[in-house]
Amino acid sequence: MPPASNPSQRVLIIGVVIAVCVIAGSSYIAYRFGYGQGLANKAPSQAQGVTTIPVRVVIGSVESVSDQKITLKDPQRVPNTSDAVDQTSRMVVVVGPGTIVERIVQKDAATIRKEREAYLKQTQSPEAKSSGILPIPPESFTREKITLADIKVGDTISAFAGSDITALTTFTALEIHVQIAQKIPTAIPNAQ
Repeated sequence: MPPASNPSQRVLIIGVVIAVCVIAGSSYIAYRFGYGQGLANKAPSQAQGVTTIPVRVVIGSVESVSDQKITLKDPQRVPNTSDAVDQTSRMVVVVGPGTIVERIVQKDAATIRKEREAYLKQTQSPEAKSSGILPIPPESFTREKITLADIKVGDTISAFAGSDITALTTFTALEIHVQIAQKIPTAIPNAQ
């Protein structure tokens, strides 16, 4: 494929690469936590005519961190904007001895591009073609092991549960991912 000749084509190409990486990462997370099997093999529960899907992930802003617990302000559970303390708008995530805590950092565009090119070369290798097994594609982010002490008020986290947490206000997480806010570039530097 010839290199993109103008900056808008480069931005589009980088955007598509990032979107593919995000979708691949989301698919991996869904696969790892059994969503494909869970939704395919189980009928959604019925509660007074309302269909619900099991909740196994909560994403929210850290409100407090203390003694193996993180309290989240869960925007998906906030029913109104009143100042009254509403327990359903809070989620307590317990960090157990087996909980994996990681910081997720988006890779820069140049790194993503290099890793994608290397991956595409691997998929075209005689070994990959003869075995019929493709290598694992690169992620668009890095994972850094951290501790509970590294999580700060205001951080955005994703907490993953091993079972349905729809009706719970407290659960022990299997994994916790701290998201790092990234600025989306408005222009891509000339890359050859």
